[in-house]
Amino acid sequence: EPFESLQTDAEKPREPVAKIFDEIIIKDLEKAYELTAKNKTAVVYNISEGAICAILADVYMWRKDYTNAIKWITNLFKAKGPTGKVYTGASAANLQASETWKNIFTDPAKSIEAIWSLHWDFETNACACMEISWTNNNKQVVIDEDLWANWFLPYMSATPPPDIRPRQTLDVFTRYPNESNRDRFVKWYASPVNQVAPTNSTDLATFYSQEKPVYLPMYRLADIYLLYAEALNGNADLAGALKYLNFVRKRAGIAEYDAADPAVATQADMQNAILQERQYELLGEGKRWFDLVRTDKVIEIMDPILKRRQIEAGSDPIGFSDPRKILWPISRNVLNSNRKLTQNPGYGG
Repeated sequence: EPFESLQTDAEKPREPVAKIFDEIIIKDLEKAYELTAKNKTAVVYNISEGAICAILADVYMWRKDYTNAIKWITNLFKAKGPTGKVYTGASAANLQASETWKNIFTDPAKSIEAIWSLHWDFETNACACMEISWTNNNKQVVIDEDLWANWFLPYMSATPPPDIRPRQTLDVFTRYPNESNRDRFVKWYASPVNQVAPTNSTDLATFYSQEKPVYLPMYRLADIYLLYAEALNGNADLAGALKYLNFVRKRAGIAEYDAADPAVATQADMQNAILQERQYELLGEGKRWFDLVRTDKVIEIMDPILKRRQIEAGSDPIGFSDPRKILWPISRNVLNSNRKLTQNPGYGG
């Protein structure tokens, strides 16, 4: 809201969550959708018809309003992507082909899967530094050892790899003797589609410290397929959920779940399978933490991980001891500038 008078009080108390969702976020997005021209080829770096639908679906997933999430995903399937094709959302064939999966990240304007990406240009914005360790001892991001052991290592040497994603996401063949580095992301760069073990230390060197643009996907169709599966599952449509979960697995080249598989037998099992697939498919795209918060899974998933890390660091294994800290603290600068706000519980005054 604009300040139209010097007498307007700039300090305001916190608003209820429901009001922010219903009267501001959803209302604004629905107005944007109303005003946006339909059935137009999207510009992938702009918030287009499809992007608005994706955001609205995401918002309703946070509300656990699965019916409205399904509505907006259905609307997204009617929109056109950056190549001029309608997303459709009918099968795995509407996703980027397995052979060109990396194009989603290296050339989203030509990807049938891209919905909305951000263009980070090296010359204009300087280093994107996307999860690339710049020196032998500078690990900005390190893959958790459980994820490394359970997803990356099984597919390190298999030929052909049973899952197309691990070798195109991370340099599984580290350039250093110690595999525990686990910090060499190649997802954002045009690295080899099917990496092989390097014969010398320079095999993948050209894909580190690159002075090239990075295209960050805010939303893409596989993300939406898995949200759709989650929403269908939330409405007790396990068959529909399984179908969209399997579309993503089929594109990845891994075995599709059978309806009788214990991993997807109940709604709870299905939700866990979908969240696991989202972790693999969207690794490094900024979704995982918010998926865990949105689905109330932070304590269940993160507590044992934190306890293990605390033990390894020689600390007491207290785990995620204060659930209130799922909500981040308010910046001291914000509190200083608005005396009507109070710090979130769990962080003091």
